[in-house]
Amino acid sequence: MTILKYLTRVSFIGIFVIVVLFSNIVGFVTDWWWFSSVGHTQIFITALVAKLALFSGVGIFAAVFRLRGHIFFAGQSVYRELAIA
Repeated sequence: MTILKYLTRVSFIGIFVIVVLFSNIVGFVTDWWWFSSVGHTQIFITALVAKLALFSGVGIFAAVFRLRGHIFFAGQSVYRELAIA
């Protein structure tokens, strides 16, 4: 792959990431302002904490499940090709 193709690909990925992050930040700030304007900031914070807790719990579960599967399959030569490194 040439340098120009590599830089083009990295540039497009970077622009995509920036656009996605910007839209998420705008949505977060808009929700914060709206809940603040109607006097229900505590509801916004409660929903945010619940989403973060759920995301963290699922992430930890997935990591443990992935690690368990990797350890289980790593010792078996038949399944060595199936184990995702």
